[in-house]
Amino acid sequence: MLRFHILFIALLLSAFPFSSCSNRQTALILNDVESYIQDRPDSALATIRAIDTTTLTSRSLRAHYTLLHAMALDKNWIDTTDVNVVMPAVEYYAKQGTADQKMKAYYYLGRIQQNGHDMNAAIISFTKAEASSVGSRDDGFIGLLSMVIAEVYKSAHYYDKEREFIERGMALFQKAQDTTHYNLSVGRLAMNYQEKKDWKMADSLYRRGIILAEQDSVAMRMFLAHYATMKVLQSEPDPQGAIDLLNRFYSEYKTNLPIKE
Repeated sequence: MLRFHILFIALLLSAFPFSSCSNRQTALILNDVESYIQDRPDSALATIRAIDTTTLTSRSLRAHYTLLHAMALDKNWIDTTDVNVVMPAVEYYAKQGTADQKMKAYYYLGRIQQNGHDMNAAIISFTKAEASSVGSRDDGFIGLLSMVIAEVYKSAHYYDKEREFIERGMALFQKAQDTTHYNLSVGRLAMNYQEKKDWKMADSLYRRGIILAEQDSVAMRMFLAHYATMKVLQSEPDPQGAIDLLNRFYSEYKTNLPIKE
């Protein structure tokens, strides 16, 4: 019996160095993923999916892994509705995370809730993310947060509040020198003025947005389609202008027009 206990303890102790080494290796992989997830989200997601989750033997590792997993899914346009993807990060960082970690955990929880059309839960999560952003220096990310809050207000038809958060996001993108998201937000602002039937301001912003989005095919298609729609709906319709925009949409992107257009 004594021999058995000695053998058991020896085996248990021998497992600790392996576990510690495994933890360190996984932590290094996650830190590396975090360094390129913005620029190469597809590679980041592939690496995250290849991690053996049995190596996530601490709460901090599980929190880091789940936050990056939720981030990679969102950046790859994979709209999961499973809040369990990010909950370990939310629960851990809510109590002992930095302002950035807490903000991002609540942001991605809100995004997942948005995907599931649970807008009440989403706005609560985004509000918590906004409260956590006070200590953050990541202006670009706070800009993204402002834009998703604007989306929530848009869905509730609070267009003045939507515009307030779009403009806040634009200012933050400028500060962060994030031209991609800034250019996209110009078009979002144009759509806001279109909803309010301020045709002159919307027209000016669409023209500016189309120039800025010259290298962004996703934004350009959206701007062309919405601008064409406005050309028909505005108080002084411009059907030829709408046709020209839709012709450009089709000729440049060789894709079918959205059914609305």
